[in-house]
Amino acid sequence: MVVVVMVVVVMVMMVTEVGLVVMVVKIVIVLVVVLVVLVILVVMAMAMIMVVFGMVVVMVVLILLPMVGWW
Repeated sequence: MVVVVMVVVVMVMMVTEVGLVVMVVKIVIVLVVVLVVLVILVVMAMAMIMVVFGMVVVMVVLILLPMVGWW
């Protein structure tokens, strides 16, 4: 009986350890995915800002050049 209880306890401990490891791995994977998505979004936002900024600069230059030319 004692041996059976010991075996059951060891099995349960092993299962819970495996479960904990799986949980930790899942959490880590989720965190990594979230981080990657955030980085991609930030990069895209930066690129969009740069493009918009570039377009604004071009527009300003196009608008200012004729005015400067008129002067």
